[in-house]
Amino acid sequence: MVFVMKQGQRKFLAATVVPCKGTGKEVNFPATCLTDFINELGHGNIDIIIKSDNEPIMNAIREQIANARKAATRPEHSPVSSSQSNGSAENAVKKIEGYLRSIKLSVERRYNCKLPINHFMSYWIANHAACCVD
Repeated sequence: MVFVMKQGQRKFLAATVVPCKGTGKEVNFPATCLTDFINELGHGNIDIIIKSDNEPIMNAIREQIANARKAATRPEHSPVSSSQSNGSAENAVKKIEGYLRSIKLSVERRYNCKLPINHFMSYWIANHAACCVD
């Protein structure tokens, strides 16, 4: 699974591969990635809003991020069954997934190998794909 993050004003994107999806200890990795993303943007000590859908995993990630930060972290939930309210983020996900597939296939073809999702290159490819999107 690919976890995509988007900063609203500057439209900066980041992505990483999440080994598995769940609401238990599986939220540690994406929550840490998102917290690092927030800090890299210089928003570590600024009140922020995290907008996402209402999936249980997203609620758990949001809660963990709020607990890890010193500044306020307010949740903003999208309306149920309304992918249009997240249109900008959904488009970013589609673009990043397209780049990710292209880069992964290029690497596999070039080196005549198959990259499993948990290969260390998969993490780099996801991050690089986010950087390639305008």
